[in-house]
Amino acid sequence: MTIDIDYIKILLTDFQECESAYIDSSFFSKYIKEDENKFIFHWEILQDKGLVSGTNGKQINVIQHGLNDYVFISGINLRLTDQGHQFYEALKDEEILEKLKSNVKSFSLDSMIKMGKILFDKKLESLLDV
Repeated sequence: MTIDIDYIKILLTDFQECESAYIDSSFFSKYIKEDENKFIFHWEILQDKGLVSGTNGKQINVIQHGLNDYVFISGINLRLTDQGHQFYEALKDEEILEKLKSNVKSFSLDSMIKMGKILFDKKLESLLDV
C-alpha cells in the first residue's frame, strides 16, 4: 500500500480541529469502518514517525494485532506531537501539499516530513524577506 498524503492530512486535521488537547481514540472508529486496512496502515506510520502520542508523550498502541483480525482499543487519549503540528502546518498549505503529492509521492513518510519542512521553511523565509 502506498502512502496517501491526503489521508494523512485528514487524520492530522482531526487533531488540529479538536476543541480539547486530546482526542479519545474511539473518535477514529469511523475510519476503521470506512477502510480498516487503509486506516491501520496510515495510523501505524503516524505512530512510527512520532506524529501522534498518548497523554504522556509516549507512543501508545491503539491497534492490537490478533491472529485473524485487528482490535482497536478505544478510551485512550491521544494528541498531536510537536512534529505532528509542524507537518500539519506544511500540509495545510495547498502549494506545499501539491508539491509533495506530485514530486515525492513514492517516498517514505519520513522523506515527506523532511521535504514538507524544507518547503515550509522556504515559504516562511520568503515571507520575512522585506
